[in-house]
Amino acid sequence: MKLSLCRCGGTRTASGCDRCKPHRSQSGKTTAERGYDHKWRMLSERYRAENPLCEACQNADKVTPATEVHHIIPALESEYHRLDRNNLMALCRQCHLEIEGLKRAGSAR
Repeated sequence: MKLSLCRCGGTRTASGCDRCKPHRSQSGKTTAERGYDHKWRMLSERYRAENPLCEACQNADKVTPATEVHHIIPALESEYHRLDRNNLMALCRQCHLEIEGLKRAGSAR
């Protein structure tokens, strides 16, 4: 089996580079297939630049950098709200995990 170096720095095999392959979620869909395409990435970057602090932490009188953008109404539930700025929240990783965990726990009931 021949190995070579990919332009991303990963190891390329006959089946491609593990780093560059589209990442699939547990649902088997890539991020682009789940609605997180180029338009989303650009909007997310712009939104974080304009809202550099975690909105949930700010509500609790804490100052934490925002590292992620959250859809209030999930992108999969509403294509209309997927790129709607009024449907977004800038969050730190911890707050995003907590919100997503609460949402999943609520839907499991």
